[in-house]
Amino acid sequence: VADSAAICPYLADRYGAGRLAPATDDPDRGRFLFWMFFAPGAVEPAMAEKAGGWAPNRGAHGWGDFDAVLGALENGLSRHPWILGASFSAADVMLGSSVVFLRAFGMLPASPMLDAYADRCLARPGYQRALALDEAGGVGPSRGRRRRPSSIFGRAARPAGLGQGSAGRIRRAPRVRGRLPAVPLPGGSCV
Repeated sequence: VADSAAICPYLADRYGAGRLAPATDDPDRGRFLFWMFFAPGAVEPAMAEKAGGWAPNRGAHGWGDFDAVLGALENGLSRHPWILGASFSAADVMLGSSVVFLRAFGMLPASPMLDAYADRCLARPGYQRALALDEAGGVGPSRGRRRRPSSIFGRAARPAGLGQGSAGRIRRAPRVRGRLPAVPLPGGSCV
């Protein structure tokens, strides 16, 4: 399995024991799938629109535009701390990593709600464990091979304060050459 949007629900269903995703026969499963794929289907193209300076075109772009996507996300988070309610889910792994990315690269407009969501995602023990593993050189088959940067930001380019709130924003994404290293996600996994 090679795509985050496929990996997250697979791991949640296979190993989450009902904690990270509603069961396939649960009425909330549809909402879970909607938000799970909202990140790659709407947030990521909207980020590309914003970063690339594309003219917003709600008629031609299936995601609408950057502001509409953030508005939908804020609306989804308006009643509960997590996208499905009171409990963290694999959908929060996908959405939270997008919001953290937007904030780290200075693309997230002022939004107390999305800032608080990013802070909750970053504060999760699983995310902190993933960061520690990444700093130690990661896990799995790549361990022991040539040392790669500690994250997509690299040691020197990681935004100050990542994982500590919104104090350390940067304006430009660093250049990354070759294969991207493992990226810790809020749920404690690495992509």
